[in-house]
Amino acid sequence: MKSISLQNISYNGIIKHFTSGKTYQEINNFSTNLQFGKIYCLDTLLEDDCWGISWILTGKIKSDKGNIFLDDNHISDSELKKIGCTIGFTGYEKYLLGIRLPQKSVFYIINDSLKASKTISSIDELINIFCLTTERMSRNYSTYSGEKWRLSAAIGYMNNKKVFSSYWIKPEVIMMYKNLWLKSILEFLKENKCIVIIPTHYNENMKDLFDEIINLKDLLNQ
Repeated sequence: MKSISLQNISYNGIIKHFTSGKTYQEINNFSTNLQFGKIYCLDTLLEDDCWGISWILTGKIKSDKGNIFLDDNHISDSELKKIGCTIGFTGYEKYLLGIRLPQKSVFYIINDSLKASKTISSIDELINIFCLTTERMSRNYSTYSGEKWRLSAAIGYMNNKKVFSSYWIKPEVIMMYKNLWLKSILEFLKENKCIVIIPTHYNENMKDLFDEIINLKDLLNQ
């Protein structure tokens, strides 16, 4: 896999999400090319602007018009769902992998996910790569907090997802965690040929995190 290409994507309708509930999204003739092994910033001042693109890329909703290609082949929303992962939502497990995770401990789910992983062989290795806290492994997944972004990215990676789409992150939060864990996790996913999409309001202090900036203000309502 080399790239995912969105060509003249349009969507008009209600998007359900988990911070402000739902919003009306209008996308008109949106086109972009995303390469595997790159980190993308969806640059927008408004949180609501990013949900439609993120949901379409991970197969959560189907666009009204336009085409999406994986390399040179058309890819459906069901196929996108197989390779796409929404990160950051531990209270809404069905949106992470497309299935509802069992109400078990984090340790149980991680240990079970290791069976599917092609590159990570131990829990200790996973904890180190995704900067998780060993003491939190006994917590129930649905009530897990504090490290939900890292944990959901880890579970998605172990289940061989290749497109990671985050919720909108405040710029000050990105700067707070950039050197603590965010940069190292993004570099790991990049090295393993994943596409990572992070919506935020971009500033120059983030330039070492992203390979490309997609300005949604200019593209959503053409």
